[in-house]
Amino acid sequence: MRRNRLSSGVHSRTGATLDYMLVIAATLPVVLVCVTMGKRIMQLVWEMLCVQVSWPFL
Repeated sequence: MRRNRLSSGVHSRTGATLDYMLVIAATLPVVLVCVTMGKRIMQLVWEMLCVQVSWPFL
């Protein structure tokens, strides 16, 4: 008697490579933008913090 592959507990995962490629294709541009704009974002946050702290003394 031949058992079915799904009923034996072995699950075939076809298309897993495509899932990984889609995740990489979606997150890689976001990481690239964050890395390239990170220095400018930190400068702007620092300036904003300095303005918030110093404005009562002006």
